[in-house]
Amino acid sequence: MSRAGNRAHESGRESKREKFLRRQEALEKFARWERLNPSSATPQAVLSGVGWLYDLLPPQARKRSVDTKGVRELQRQLSVLTPVAE
Repeated sequence: MSRAGNRAHESGRESKREKFLRRQEALEKFARWERLNPSSATPQAVLSGVGWLYDLLPPQARKRSVDTKGVRELQRQLSVLTPVAE
């Protein structure tokens, strides 16, 4: 990312196109990393890890309702890259 693009991002003044390009670049960077670092964890180990992380949450946090607005927004933004199966 260019310095000007980075400054626009940090100041919150980037256009939708700049934001899209920044996120696309980040996804491509992750995809390259993922190809070089395949996961050796089994699905069972992954689920066990999620359970362990959940156990770390304070009881008050577990009682709160889950706000999925951020997830829905991310799915909406990513849907321009790959159609989401309904």
